[in-house]
Amino acid sequence: MKRVNVFALGSVLSVVLGSAAAAAAGNSGNTNSTSGTETEGQEVVGIESVVVTAQRREELARNVPFSITTADAVQLEKAGVTNMMDLQKVVPGLVMTGDGAWSMPSLRGVSTTVSGPTNDSPIAVYVDGIYQPNQLGGFFDLPNIERVEVDKGPQGTLFGRNATGGAIQIITAAPSFTPSWSVEATAGVFPGAGSSHVASDLGVKGFLTGPLTDDLAGSISVHLNNTSGYLNDIVRHDSYGQMRDFGGRAKLQYNVSDDLSFVLTGFYNDRDDDHAGSAVALDGISVATLWPGSIVTSEPWEITADQRPYVKTKTWGISLRGDLDSDIGTFTSLTSYYDVRVDADINTDLAYASLDFWQMGPGVDFKLPNYYERSFSQEVYLSSHKWGPFSFVSGANMYLSTGFQPGVINDFRQAAPLPALLGTGPIFQFSALIHATAYAAYTELYYDATN
Repeated sequence: MKRVNVFALGSVLSVVLGSAAAAAAGNSGNTNSTSGTETEGQEVVGIESVVVTAQRREELARNVPFSITTADAVQLEKAGVTNMMDLQKVVPGLVMTGDGAWSMPSLRGVSTTVSGPTNDSPIAVYVDGIYQPNQLGGFFDLPNIERVEVDKGPQGTLFGRNATGGAIQIITAAPSFTPSWSVEATAGVFPGAGSSHVASDLGVKGFLTGPLTDDLAGSISVHLNNTSGYLNDIVRHDSYGQMRDFGGRAKLQYNVSDDLSFVLTGFYNDRDDDHAGSAVALDGISVATLWPGSIVTSEPWEITADQRPYVKTKTWGISLRGDLDSDIGTFTSLTSYYDVRVDADINTDLAYASLDFWQMGPGVDFKLPNYYERSFSQEVYLSSHKWGPFSFVSGANMYLSTGFQPGVINDFRQAAPLPALLGTGPIFQFSALIHATAYAAYTELYYDATN
């Protein structure tokens, strides 16, 4: 049961505070007055006025020769889109599934359930042009978003080998030389149903931007969400399922000249989700029923577990973007470092099977301790101006990744005294250190036959 479905039953209070300038402009909660104007224009003239970068160049969406869906900040807010899982509300053909920090997008039926270092999704996700390589850190909030573009169909030429099904581009708000700020607080209550517990859902997010010097502007956004547990742990007779998510993103934009600019970005996200991995056994079917005294539930809102499941995920990264406008076109350089770390315990048999001094029981418990993936990428490309009917995009990319994937099944060293005394380890244990190195060069030539 996903949090958004549960709290849709409760009452939600949203308070939006904006700068005095934004309020005077009738733009409460919107930190970019230009965005509001553009949105109004889009509502009047439709897709013809929407500018996208689906082909690594700014152009009207109607000129893109493949299916694309785009939504700006106002449209996302109206649709109630606050995180990655909500994107399916505004994008036809997109289905977002996952658990905890896992995010598994499916676009037109193209997807994968495999997650791990170098096991990248066929739906590539980019934030401000930076590739997000790991699905384990793919669930994150979407504060201070300028727009979202979803490019449908194979995008391998311009977006790499992992875009066979499409690409999701998330563009966050750029620093502004006009000071502005916004704060939004939300509160929801689930009153409880059946055996579930009363639970609260609290959130706050803020955005601040402004000039630091004549040529330097900065911005910072933060968000914090906390959901108390509404599940019923019938073994311990307590509520369970708390989720806490905290994150932030900071940007510095330095305009060296009218033709040259740099944007330095850093982000951090920490998600602690006890609800992840919690489920019930269908019709009470579980291997734990072979064990006398085991407790299995098939009722909604209830969990039974030897050890309470959890998924803890921390992601952070830093990137530098440089853009140089010339007579030929725009040269762009993207340098980034990305780090994700996961610690998880999944109650695989969905049951509680007690352990005594002599035996170890049949319960199945899967741990993912100290999982990590670190990646570095460097990309440079040139998006040319139009020369008559001709234009092109040409570039090169380097990608380096190192990941460690461990796995432990039924570690009884702390659960039962006898195995601990005898030095008995887990039933099954594995680990893998995975390296990936990729180089690519690409060129796409355009000819506008309509002119």
